[in-house]
Amino acid sequence: MIAGPLSDAVGRKFVIMLADAMFTFGALIMGLSPTINCLILGRLVVGFGIGIASMVVPIYLAELSPKQIRGQLVALNIFLVTGA
Repeated sequence: MIAGPLSDAVGRKFVIMLADAMFTFGALIMGLSPTINCLILGRLVVGFGIGIASMVVPIYLAELSPKQIRGQLVALNIFLVTGA
């Protein structure tokens, strides 16, 4: 609910970088967590990053790719996210 309007307002690249920062920050929280509550907080931060990225990256790929391979690139992205 936030990623779409935010990417329209400030740009897709910025929102993707924000999601990447959330991945990094959440991983640091999880890696350095002394308690289970800190670990859960880290998982929550990473989850928000994943949610944002899974919304914005396919749109960004579709906008930038040539029309001949647009469907293949978006499908490959979704395949690699779910299959990896």
